[in-house]
Amino acid sequence: MRETLKRYAKGEIPLARVFLHDMLLVGTIINVITGGLALIAYASGAQGYLALAILPLPYNIVLCVGSRAEPRLPDAGGNRPP
Repeated sequence: MRETLKRYAKGEIPLARVFLHDMLLVGTIINVITGGLALIAYASGAQGYLALAILPLPYNIVLCVGSRAEPRLPDAGGNRPP
């Protein structure tokens, strides 16, 4: 898990995967589920509905940082920087 987070932070994961798979597919599913649970908890008068609403926030922050990380591009000779 920690290695995956490091790869996101360094920009090593392709932007297409971060955007299409992680943000659109997985992020939408997580947000819809937690949003629905928070709405159900709020309607039933439960105390922890706000905690459910902000539960996916760390995942969303990691994806935003990972998508904005500067990718490491090869130089003119085709070599990747260390």
